[in-house]
Amino acid sequence: MAKTKNKVDIILKRAEKLFKAGNFLSAEKKFEQAQKQLNNIKIAQKLEICREKTKSVKGKDFVEKGHNALKKNKLPEAIAYFQQAEKLLNESWLSDKINDLQHKLTGDKISSEAQEAEASGEYIKASDFYTRAWEKNKNQNFLLKSALCLVKARSYQKATALFDKSNLPDDNAIYCYGFALVKTGKHYEALKLWEKLDTRDKRFVEQKWRILSLACSDVYDSFKSQTDINGVHHKAIDLLSLANVLGDTKLIAMLEGICTYCKLVLIETLWEQKNFVGIVDFLLQMAHFNDPAILALNAKTYFHLSREKSSFLGPMMTYWLTAIYSNMISAGFSDNPDKIEKIQHRLIRLSEEQINRHQNSRRAIYAASYLAIEKKLLKDISAVYQKQNQCSNQICTPHYASILGLSDTILDVIKQSKQEFKNPEHYLETGGYYSRAGEGLYALKTGDVKKALSVVEAIETSSIEDEFTHYVVRLVQFEFGQTALKNNEKSYLKYFALTSKLFESAPTIEKRFTDRILQCSDKQLLSYEKLLIFLYKQRPSDPIAEVCSFVMTQSAIIKYNRKKINNKQMKTVVEKALKIYPDNDLVLLTQENVNIFLENEIICNAMDKHKLMKAARLARQSTYPEVCDRYFELGEQMLEQISTSDLDITNQKIYLHDLLKACITVDPYHSVIDLINEELEFLGD
Repeated sequence: MAKTKNKVDIILKRAEKLFKAGNFLSAEKKFEQAQKQLNNIKIAQKLEICREKTKSVKGKDFVEKGHNALKKNKLPEAIAYFQQAEKLLNESWLSDKINDLQHKLTGDKISSEAQEAEASGEYIKASDFYTRAWEKNKNQNFLLKSALCLVKARSYQKATALFDKSNLPDDNAIYCYGFALVKTGKHYEALKLWEKLDTRDKRFVEQKWRILSLACSDVYDSFKSQTDINGVHHKAIDLLSLANVLGDTKLIAMLEGICTYCKLVLIETLWEQKNFVGIVDFLLQMAHFNDPAILALNAKTYFHLSREKSSFLGPMMTYWLTAIYSNMISAGFSDNPDKIEKIQHRLIRLSEEQINRHQNSRRAIYAASYLAIEKKLLKDISAVYQKQNQCSNQICTPHYASILGLSDTILDVIKQSKQEFKNPEHYLETGGYYSRAGEGLYALKTGDVKKALSVVEAIETSSIEDEFTHYVVRLVQFEFGQTALKNNEKSYLKYFALTSKLFESAPTIEKRFTDRILQCSDKQLLSYEKLLIFLYKQRPSDPIAEVCSFVMTQSAIIKYNRKKINNKQMKTVVEKALKIYPDNDLVLLTQENVNIFLENEIICNAMDKHKLMKAARLARQSTYPEVCDRYFELGEQMLEQISTSDLDITNQKIYLHDLLKACITVDPYHSVIDLINEELEFLGD
């Protein structure tokens, strides 16, 4: 008995030690062993504490075992472990987990039944099983399988309802959903869904084409009933995009007609509401339509919008003048041509008044400049069409021509009517506005030279084939070059590389340029000298030669007066200038003055060195009377110097005789000779 007691005591001591150490699970086992023999209240209390403390540990252990069972796909075992854990742990997720697993266990059983039904061809039954399985565990895969079974069972209406709830995980699901939609008559919806499929399978393309045809018929029927024009319009736009991809011209034509009519119906409603901004959205979609009614609608819409916002002045200018000069539109003004013209002028004044509403706006300034350009431009084009007896429906602003793809047509008319223009510049400038570089010409004519240059620089020079684009590129570079010259840019000459060709094609530009230089001040002339020499080497035309010769001479005179060059250098420049343009009166006069000056200087130097006969010979040989006159002026001065000098009479007589001999060889009857003789008589000769 004592031995048993000692053994229980050992167990209790061990239990107490474990309890104090916090090892409640091991302590619980020891207390249980002792309590079986002693049935003690204190031990029972300790057991209660240990059991409370070990609930969490045991519960977590069951959770871990449950997860391990799940990994092995042992659902019943996992459910049992989670149920044990639920008894020990006060955690709500365990209840949800158990329910999910029970649903899954049920779903798996149902799924197995569904698979058996599907394998045996009982698709409706299989679909029902899959639906029940989905309802049990919300697995999207069951929902998709149910829908696919319904497609196989040709129950398309129910199938689409299930597909609509599915997340459509792959191309097959998308295709089958579209197929079911087709079978229920929803052709448009099917095509929209199939846009997600990236396939070029020939059979699939043919299938889409057939369904597109059916969808177009649906839209046409809706269009005739006009139940929802806005909805019909959106569907027609989408189908038109697909028709363009498939290249069905017949369907494209039909859909374009429907789209246009829908837009016009919607525009009519917006016009009644004075929602002009909304109308613009539709007009932009119809920009490629060359239709008088749409043209007039554009003009009126932007006219209304430009009342309040200057940003609409540009679009108004694109359509307003075009509408005014449209033969089909202007024919509605009157039967009288004179009255039509008056109405056109009145409408143009309206656009001017509209621009003046925004006087301080930069857009208004540009619009006014564009209007000035385009009034003349359209007037010229109109005259060309009238002389050729052609229909004037193609008379339009360059921007409108670009939008409608009419630029080449108008350029062809301009080329065929070259003789109708007053000169080559007029011809090239008119075509230039309709060319690829037209925007650059507009910028140039409205004073934005930098923008003009950026436009023409963006054009690949090697790709330019027409004379009008060439003209604009050369003109812009020429004008920018003058700006660069004015700003003293070092590399300004590069902008004049094509100037010779510009002058060749439009001599009037060359004439204006050279005439302007002839009116320049001295300071400006110096800056032009290098440029003109450069241009003369490229194009030695009469206007360039004349102005180059003139500027070289004037520059030389300026430099000489500033003591930058000497007489000989001056003479060299003048000779070059005269060689460039022999008929230049200024150069001829300057050359004569330079020669007289140089000969006088040589004679003066000779007389200073007492080389009287040499000086006389030079004066005698000179073709200029002024040189001879200067020689005798110097002779008279020398006479006075001898007479007033400190020389004795003998030496004075010697010098006077030498001077007399020299002067006689030049002009024996000159008055200076009489003065010398009088002086010699006075000295007693």
